[in-house]
Amino acid sequence: MCSATIEANQKGMCSVCQKSEIDITDGITKNVLMHYCKGCDRYLRPSWVRCEMESPDMMSLCLSKIKGLAKVKLVDTSFVWTEPHSKIIKIKLTIMKELNKSNIQTSFIVEFKVEWTQCDDCKKTFTPHIWNASVQVRQKVKHKRTFMLLEQLILKHSAHAKALNVKEMPEGVDFFFKNKSGANSLIDFIGSVFPIKCKESKQLVSHDQNSNIFNYKYSIMVEIAPVCPDDLIVIDKQTSKELGGLGPVLLCYKVSSRIHLIDPLTFKTYEFDENTYWRYNFKSYIDRNCLQEFLIISADEEIDYKKLYANKNETLMTIDSVPASKQSSNNMSKSTNYKNIQGDKNKSSFGLQKSHLKLVNVQCIRNNQVQDGNVELINVRTHLGEKIYPGDIFLGYDLTSLIMNHDLENTLTENVNIPDFVLVKKKFKRSANRKRIWKLKHLDKDVEMGKAKDEIEKDRQYEEFLRDIEENKEMRKNINLYQVKSILNYFNNSMLEL
Repeated sequence: MCSATIEANQKGMCSVCQKSEIDITDGITKNVLMHYCKGCDRYLRPSWVRCEMESPDMMSLCLSKIKGLAKVKLVDTSFVWTEPHSKIIKIKLTIMKELNKSNIQTSFIVEFKVEWTQCDDCKKTFTPHIWNASVQVRQKVKHKRTFMLLEQLILKHSAHAKALNVKEMPEGVDFFFKNKSGANSLIDFIGSVFPIKCKESKQLVSHDQNSNIFNYKYSIMVEIAPVCPDDLIVIDKQTSKELGGLGPVLLCYKVSSRIHLIDPLTFKTYEFDENTYWRYNFKSYIDRNCLQEFLIISADEEIDYKKLYANKNETLMTIDSVPASKQSSNNMSKSTNYKNIQGDKNKSSFGLQKSHLKLVNVQCIRNNQVQDGNVELINVRTHLGEKIYPGDIFLGYDLTSLIMNHDLENTLTENVNIPDFVLVKKKFKRSANRKRIWKLKHLDKDVEMGKAKDEIEKDRQYEEFLRDIEENKEMRKNINLYQVKSILNYFNNSMLEL
């Protein structure tokens, strides 16, 4: 064809003419259909996988869709740029094949058409009748801080992995599952972080008379105890008598699988399990909305003279009773701390322990009286001795000026030993220009848009929840925080790489 001198072969052509006359791409698919789920951003391989555009995973996915590559040698692959919204992916392939003792190499483009569809998981999500078990989590309080914390705990431990759909309701959150076992696993997780009680109901969906099989839909109501940290609990006289005379005013300082309370007068701590709590079902009538600011003037540590002299006497008795040869190794006295009084673990009871707290006598004034000039000096005993210093601002409850309902007022007037003021926590200063370098992730849930006032209140509660995370170290340990990369840092890193 080109009149060039060549070695004899069956075709009687040189390699250049063979390349132009023989198509080695015959049998290789040039147009491929690729299925893509827009709901979860995954491609069908045949199993559904998530791949980013122009990534090695995407190249591997595209090559697995091409038929006929086993008969040739693949030399090079590369992506060809297309419009992001065109639903078309193009890759350039360079292949080589040996014919008549000569290697023929050529390049061609394979086009993938992306077709949008729904995967099986997304079909279950959008179909309202596919779930067989639902978990309705509720808490009878006016705020959403507990559900914000529960959301972060679920994300960290992936407790929602088996959920088909998550829907936010005005009173709480609903989780939908394919079977009852997935719902039970979520309930066990919630019960490990909050005191709860469950109520189950079922509805008959279908009945197979031949095999005598019943198909039910299960709805499980999970109610979280309506007690939150920093709430002030007032117990009536009858409940206080049944619980051994504790109270009547208790401060909640921690909530886990148990409710942790402290008496602001005796500073003894109590732990209520879920069985004991739901038996008496006491509520917190005084919450964070009633907190007031107090300016600390002075703080003096309180000395427990009974404990001091008891330790000294026991130390002397221990040294006298031990031989002189062993006094150097056993010169410490036994602990005289009050032991925990706990019942059987299988029975519902509450634990009582003598708390190791630093008690201080504080002189403070109301922060709103500083500008008015009518300053009233207040003396308060508090357990926050390790955190309190003169000049700090603390948040607390003023029981002398609270407007209470009839039942709560009768309970407080019946008891004499009630503190007038209870300090709760320190107020940290935060500048308006300060920006957080971290953020939180959220569950992919269906949210119903509410009124403008509800959205403003929700944003305010979320900001309060973020401040609680900044101030509480124990809360930060149980939450995943993600770094915020600003645009300025992005450009700085790009310039350094250049």
